[in-house]
Amino acid sequence: GGLMSEPYDLLIRNGRIVTPEGVVTGDLAITGGTIAAIGDITGTVTGTVTGTARNEIDAKGLWVMPGGIDPHAHIEQMSGMGVMNADTFETATRSAAMGGNTTVISFAAQAKGERLADTVAQYSARAARGAMIDHAFHMTITDMSVPDCLSDLAALIAKGHRSIKVFTTYNIQLDDRAILEIMATAREAGALVCVHAENDSIINWTRDRLIAQGLTAPHYHAASHPRLAEVEAVERLCRFAEFLDQPIMLFHISTAEGAACVAAAQARGAPVWAETCPH
Repeated sequence: GGLMSEPYDLLIRNGRIVTPEGVVTGDLAITGGTIAAIGDITGTVTGTVTGTARNEIDAKGLWVMPGGIDPHAHIEQMSGMGVMNADTFETATRSAAMGGNTTVISFAAQAKGERLADTVAQYSARAARGAMIDHAFHMTITDMSVPDCLSDLAALIAKGHRSIKVFTTYNIQLDDRAILEIMATAREAGALVCVHAENDSIINWTRDRLIAQGLTAPHYHAASHPRLAEVEAVERLCRFAEFLDQPIMLFHISTAEGAACVAAAQARGAPVWAETCPH
């Protein structure tokens, strides 16, 4: 007689399975955290999965799909103003899981004077306490004056922390030279640089004039961030990416002109990506 096959860890029966080829209704078997077999009831893939499993779930009428990745989340993070996010790793990742996300990338924000390795260690400890799904970090660099900043950064990238976040505005902004140094380090070590790109001077100039006129109601917040503040910084960072041939990811583009800058940079072959946040 044939050998009994080892039981699967999990068999999900009768689900609507989302595959690269399309949606099939059938069974999906998992072993060691990896999909071991997919069986389509209609017989176009491999037939119903046979065999036993340590656990079975009847997913009739339910969707079975790859977990989503949320690459932009603020979790248990200290703001520049010294306020802690309301979301803990426990509440944030529980919410993510309920929405079908199985990986989240949040920010490990360097405090002034703090070594980058200490920043990452602190956020890793917060995540270890509460995270219910896979997680990674964007390392937010706010203070280049700490000892060995760039060599620490290279060492962290080598350990697998391959995303860096920089700001061109707020009280955590870096100047152009610092951003170029970080991008050059990332290029050498193999990391992505994410940017909050707005022109700080345009924003400050505008804000000071609004305050002087007493225009401080919440709806003036929009006026205090002129469209061209974004456009100028997006264009500048696209040129940096082109100059160094270093990939950048521009966060939360909110203007048509900013999007056009990105499209033009991509058309020139610059390694530039961008996201929008419609909310």
